[in-house]
Amino acid sequence: MALTVMNMPTSEFATTGCIYVHPSDARAAYTSLGGFVYRCSPHPGVSPGHVALNAIQRRLANVSVSDQIQIEDFLVPMRAFDIQALSIQAEWVKVNAAPPPQDLTALANAFRTHFTGHMLSSGQKVCMNYDGNPMLFTVKNDVKGLVTMHTQVSMTFTP
Repeated sequence: MALTVMNMPTSEFATTGCIYVHPSDARAAYTSLGGFVYRCSPHPGVSPGHVALNAIQRRLANVSVSDQIQIEDFLVPMRAFDIQALSIQAEWVKVNAAPPPQDLTALANAFRTHFTGHMLSSGQKVCMNYDGNPMLFTVKNDVKGLVTMHTQVSMTFTP
């Protein structure tokens, strides 16, 4: 499906890990874009024929606002598609936004909780807020699959 890229409806949506489309354009729970798979959610704040991407998603797909792009529906395989273990590198989106997290286990648990139900693969970057600051996470190991509450998350932090 060809859609026009736009910004997220509000800044709060930039850290969900999802991409957003107008409800009339929503066809599948997951879509493939730029070699990565994202949860695709309908949102009335997105214009028909558009897809809302955050800055990281646009950078990974090598697109800009107003570009026309193709997104493809992605069907999650029924078996053996859960990620068993993830190796994640974390960093603040803004350099020195806050001191390094003291408890990387708590950060790993927050990451797993936030991204359960999301598809992740090697090299993918996703954002979420942690302790009131946006944080960027990069998948470091060779994986492609669905994050579950049983996924073991190993976290490192780069200041």
